[in-house]
Amino acid sequence: MLQEIYETLKKRQGDPIVTMKATKDVGINVGINEQKVLELLRKNNQITAKEIAGLLGISLRHSERLITSLKQKGMIQRVGSNKNGYWEIIVK
Repeated sequence: MLQEIYETLKKRQGDPIVTMKATKDVGINVGINEQKVLELLRKNNQITAKEIAGLLGISLRHSERLITSLKQKGMIQRVGSNKNGYWEIIVK
């Protein structure tokens, strides 16, 4: 039985439909979520990662990853402390 599953997966590995769908969906979702985070930061520059997660319907950890990604790309920066600071959008 395991051999049959292995052979089926081996045949489908080069299937262009399966390969393209996986890579295309991942790229689109990341860009869309980052744009949504930027829009939320434009509306409220003191929003928390927890609030972002709730508004976007994603996990807290995912919202933290999105914020980290935007910081690494130089699109946003944190001004002030974690408790009393605010987000500054560098890219308009």
